[in-house]
Amino acid sequence: MYPRFTRRLILVFALLLQFISGVTFSFAQDGQTQSLSQRGLVTAKRLELASETLNNKSLELSGYRNEKEQHFIDRLEIYSGFDGSGNADFLNTIRTYKNYALEVQDQEDINLSNLFEELAQIYNPYEVDKNGKINDAIAYLDNFIMSENWEIAHSAMALTAVFEGHRRDFSRALSMASNSLTVIPENESFDTHVANIYSYSVDAFLNSSLKNPDFFINAVDRLITTSLEINYPVESVDHLNNLIYSLRGESDIDTTRELVEILLRVSNEYPSDTLGLVEMRAANSLVRIGDFERALQISRQGLKASENEMISRYLKVAEIQSLAGTGATQKAEIELTAFKQTLSESGADAKFAESELF
Repeated sequence: MYPRFTRRLILVFALLLQFISGVTFSFAQDGQTQSLSQRGLVTAKRLELASETLNNKSLELSGYRNEKEQHFIDRLEIYSGFDGSGNADFLNTIRTYKNYALEVQDQEDINLSNLFEELAQIYNPYEVDKNGKINDAIAYLDNFIMSENWEIAHSAMALTAVFEGHRRDFSRALSMASNSLTVIPENESFDTHVANIYSYSVDAFLNSSLKNPDFFINAVDRLITTSLEINYPVESVDHLNNLIYSLRGESDIDTTRELVEILLRVSNEYPSDTLGLVEMRAANSLVRIGDFERALQISRQGLKASENEMISRYLKVAEIQSLAGTGATQKAEIELTAFKQTLSESGADAKFAESELF
């Protein structure tokens, strides 16, 4: 195995070459080269196992972590608040974080909590006018990416990577995500694990958005390993959703079906916060491999649960495709006509249905 720092340099160098040449690199494991779909299936199985192991362990540890460890975990909640994957309660967590830093008189941590407070005044992802302020948030964080306090530099870089991803500047986003890893000390302490967990999460998010399964799988594998080391839960359903989406052009029929079943098992135990999303991903994948009967069942389950208009649309498309695939062409035509009418009445582009169906 390469030393940890060397492996980081290899990853960053490969990422640079990818942007220059458009080539995607695949890392060999144990002297053997695996296909992307094989690697993805291995990662999916790790996510399923980690989901059960870490969620159970986290429940056991709830209330038993020492105060300092909980303080560092609070930092992850603050990050997720800023990136929009948490909730508005992160403002209270910032206050809790600062109170602890003041109590133990850790000046570097106090400075970090000040950064969180000031950033929250500039940008709050749960406000209606959030999009107009993201540029101001990035400009603010630019003041701290070269900080001598590694926790401040890491936080500034990781959050900048997220915000740049939101405004679709993926070149700088990936650069910031990679740089955020390089400032983390190599001492394997609890707080460095927390920092690595967030950086790997950001890296996975960005590469999923770019439909880059190779680097996405690398990031998720590192995220699982690091989370296991401190018994921190992994968002397995989200990563499985993104994994299946990333591999949709790589997986064969059997691999796709197995990935879908893993996703459904995990989401049954640990449901997604976004109702209907899992069913949408599963149904679309099953339509792609021609398993129309199963896709029809799942798409209808999703339609009953979904509260999101766009997810419901894709589920409806999957249902119509599944009806046609099972031979119920007349029913499919009736549903398609009704669907187009619904889109027209809602002001949506009726071409959406045709573009997704044909």
